[in-house]
Amino acid sequence: MDLAGKNVLITGASAGIGKELALQFARHKANVALLARRVEALEEVAAECRLASGNQAKVLPLRCDVTDRASCREAVLGATNEMQTVDIIILNAGVSMGCYFEDIKDLSDADKLMDVNFMGTANVLFYALPYIPKRSDSRIVVVSSIAGLFGVPFRTFYCASKWALHGFCASLRTELLDAYGSNSPAVVLTCPGEVSTSLNSSRLKFGNDVAAEFLDSVAEPTSQAANKILEATIAGVKVGFFTKAHSWLSSCYGWIPATIDGIMIKGVRSRMRAPRYGNW
Repeated sequence: MDLAGKNVLITGASAGIGKELALQFARHKANVALLARRVEALEEVAAECRLASGNQAKVLPLRCDVTDRASCREAVLGATNEMQTVDIIILNAGVSMGCYFEDIKDLSDADKLMDVNFMGTANVLFYALPYIPKRSDSRIVVVSSIAGLFGVPFRTFYCASKWALHGFCASLRTELLDAYGSNSPAVVLTCPGEVSTSLNSSRLKFGNDVAAEFLDSVAEPTSQAANKILEATIAGVKVGFFTKAHSWLSSCYGWIPATIDGIMIKGVRSRMRAPRYGNW
């Protein structure tokens, strides 16, 4: 796929994976609409994107709160007024958590997490879908997580939000195929593991003093994660795994769930710091 001149809309574009994806698309001379709540941060990313494209790409920083439908509608209209179409949409905005369900003291954070991770994706796509060309080279890309494939300690509601996205995308894929056949846009789910972004240090605490965090030493660089998402986007794969191990575990989950549960527990214990583990 030649990305030059493609129109790309990215949520959560002010930092982390969203920012890095914006820069990578800009380097390929794609036009990018950058959506996030923090306007000043977006303006900085936009300036970097213009530089990365050699001022050959259109770059639109647009304020958007993915939990506010009016804000989503305004941002999508702002993008499409300039770009006409959305050839590739990257639904990346998200928040995380870091506590056991039995340690939750305030359930209101669960509402916020589900609103951002699940409904935030649906909200933006609802307004953007009419502008996505019904062609096989169009892409609807959802940044999920391995927590959308397996049960992970400290992540009950986070896993729930990502599993919801997987079901949503699987159903959406069948609808698009039914409606447009070979012209159906590809629905791509990407499933990162631990990535070094601010998501790790800004986990919802659910009423606790601190939230468990994975160790930075085990985290994948943002640029590397974004590159894998870009590859999955171009290929149009249904599920973009980051490692062969994740692909294997996913294929075996229905056969040996207890074994994989044990692998998840062991992996989290070796990669997390948390009051429960006594290493905070």
